[in-house]
Amino acid sequence: MVDLLVSNFVQSPVLSGATLGRTIAFAFAEALDNEAKSTPIILDFEGIEVATASFLRESVLGFRQLIWQDFHAVMVKNMSNSVLDDLREVLLARREVIAVIPHESDTTDRPYVLGDLDPKLLIVLDALSDMNGGTADTLSKRFPDENIKTVTAWNNRLAALAECGLVTIQRSGRTKVYFPIWETCKYGN
Repeated sequence: MVDLLVSNFVQSPVLSGATLGRTIAFAFAEALDNEAKSTPIILDFEGIEVATASFLRESVLGFRQLIWQDFHAVMVKNMSNSVLDDLREVLLARREVIAVIPHESDTTDRPYVLGDLDPKLLIVLDALSDMNGGTADTLSKRFPDENIKTVTAWNNRLAALAECGLVTIQRSGRTKVYFPIWETCKYGN
């Protein structure tokens, strides 16, 4: 995993505006340099007091879109409650999700999905977590009763989870093998 401390990229603990957000998204991407594909990226918001919705939309979600082709998963951690609330609003408005590693002061110690995850994707994420990774073909054979009828349907849902940053992809020849970014997941918040 690669941990990017957001405060190293900015001059203030108060972050606002789409323009600054886009600038920071590109700075994050440049900081990755030649990181291995499929390496999860953690954006650490320790020390950030305020981040507006427009900043979060352009920095966090914009960064995730920039690096999608390299199969990186993006997670956030150490967000204050106010920053987390703003991110939640952005995600709900866009019908997107992101993995959150709880702040050290939180009572829960495991990552969770923030936003609006489609229930069908949740089924696939749970199945993938049960296997700790797999292909669309192996999932379709192991979980034939999940109302997902074809390998193509499993593959489409796995690709959607990868785009959300909840799974990583490793290639084995022409086959894509998907792995959850953590072993157990709590959905919601």
